[in-house]
Amino acid sequence: MRAILINPHISDIKEIEVGDSIFDWYAPMKWLDFNIQTLAVVSSPWPNHDLYVDDEGLFKPGNKSFMLKHGHPEPLFGCGLLLGFNPKTGDSKSATIGLVDVQSAYMAMPFTTRVA
Repeated sequence: MRAILINPHISDIKEIEVGDSIFDWYAPMKWLDFNIQTLAVVSSPWPNHDLYVDDEGLFKPGNKSFMLKHGHPEPLFGCGLLLGFNPKTGDSKSATIGLVDVQSAYMAMPFTTRVA
């Protein structure tokens, strides 16, 4: 399914294809040698879209942060994965939001987690 990957480490936002399983979503979000243990869903500025982030991103050294205009009210650390969802079933599906819309909403933040 179509997803949009937000990588604040290299200020890159791009379309990618991911599988239907949540376990398929971990690999594209991995940065450096830090594995993602748990994903968190945070508010997205677009209806019927969820933004998945590393639930422990704040605790991993060197993670950069970002925000989306009109989205989650606090900086998010690490990569984000934007997917659509079916509002009747809650099942994830391909993102339908345009790449340019996400790029326009992206705000790089000056915060980086400390290196241990």
